[in-house]
Amino acid sequence: MTSLQRAFEHINEFIPLKIKEANIPGLAIAFTDRDGLLGTSTFGFADISAKTPVTPDSLFEIASIGKSFTVIALL
Repeated sequence: MTSLQRAFEHINEFIPLKIKEANIPGLAIAFTDRDGLLGTSTFGFADISAKTPVTPDSLFEIASIGKSFTVIALL
């Protein structure tokens, strides 16, 4: 097992604890490096009432965080 695989395992154990603690219904994470996508992980529900799980294709609102990305790009 590579250190990268171990890191993914630790993250996949840690994140469910934190989303439960913070009452976050669902989360999708993408792991990348300069060469591209290393992996994805999904947790929880995209739609709680319908019990629809989050998938790598789930869409999320980004709210005001887009402003931060814009400012960083302009810098």
